[in-house]
Amino acid sequence: MPRPAGNIKLKSARMAAGYRSQEALVEALRGLGLSVSSRQLCRWESASPPWPQPDHQQALTNLLGQDMEALGFTPPPGYDQPVASRRAI
Repeated sequence: MPRPAGNIKLKSARMAAGYRSQEALVEALRGLGLSVSSRQLCRWESASPPWPQPDHQQALTNLLGQDMEALGFTPPPGYDQPVASRRAI
């Protein structure tokens, strides 16, 4: 049975932004003062990624230049807050 591809949108955005490894993005997030593990990033790149906390959302959208849906995340049911916006270029 083939293995699910995972969250290819997040992985593609990470690679396009110059973070060639998950660890490189983890280090960038930690550099912003966030507590992020390699395991957490692995979950975000899984086939069913969990919705990140607001501070992680903001950091991901700023570093990768895309909104959360474009990064392959699906808001949880009842989520009524605006998603983090794209960074200004």
